[in-house]
Amino acid sequence: MDFLEKLELMERVDGVAGEGGGDCGGEGEGRGGGQIQAFEEVELPNLKDEKHGLTHTRYKDMIWKLWKKAPDNPLNQVWDVATNTTIQLLRS
Repeated sequence: MDFLEKLELMERVDGVAGEGGGDCGGEGEGRGGGQIQAFEEVELPNLKDEKHGLTHTRYKDMIWKLWKKAPDNPLNQVWDVATNTTIQLLRS
């Protein structure tokens, strides 16, 4: 399978999953893009109060590390088919 065939397959899978309509776009799209932006809007002022004077990039790195462990992150949740609910995963 060559590169173009793989790309077309990825676009079809994304379109079926409803993640961006086949757009292989940039940051903030796909899995939980809107959720991480909302998380950032809440956490950024808190981090600026706690650790003032850092660069914007450092704040973004810290928010990303917090996001990877956050219960709001869709990758930290598992769908329980039996009870039709999500189960929070614990990441250490």
